[in-house]
Order: sequence, then C-alpha cells, then structure tokens
Amino acid sequence: MPYKDLIDLKQKGNTMCVYAEGTDWLLGKLKGKGPWFTYTTQEWSNEEQCFKPIPKVTHTWTLKDIRKYYNNRMIEHFVHCQ
Repeated sequence: MPYKDLIDLKQKGNTMCVYAEGTDWLLGKLKGKGPWFTYTTQEWSNEEQCFKPIPKVTHTWTLKDIRKYYNNRMIEHFVHCQ
C-alpha cells in the first residue's frame, strides 16, 4: 500500500533541501544533484563529553533512502509530540 510522504524535497542548485510537508521547517540538506551526499567529520565522545574530529566519512543517498529516512524521522517526531 503506498504511503503519503510527510516531507517535501526541493533541489536548490547543488543542494537538496528536505522540508516537513507543506511548511518551511527545514529538516536537512544534502549536497549533490543525485545521488546526494552528506559528510561526517566528528563523533561524540562519551568519555570526554564533547565532539572529537574524525577523518571525513562520505554517506551516499538515493531518493528512496532520503524519503525513507526523513519520513521515519517525521513519524518519530509525531509519536514524541503526543
């Protein structure tokens, strides 16, 4: 059964912007024009209670990955708001 997207995707130049459906609430930005990319350059250290730099890690996203991840984020948000 097809589901209704809870997000709007807008390609702006070299950036894909992900918004909550029908709003200007920006959920995330991904670089590229398809496939899209995000980068991780730091991670949380529980021992030191701060972010520590790490070598740059590239994450590749397809349109299906973006829809699945951000729709799930919106569902989790709605669950926590009740």
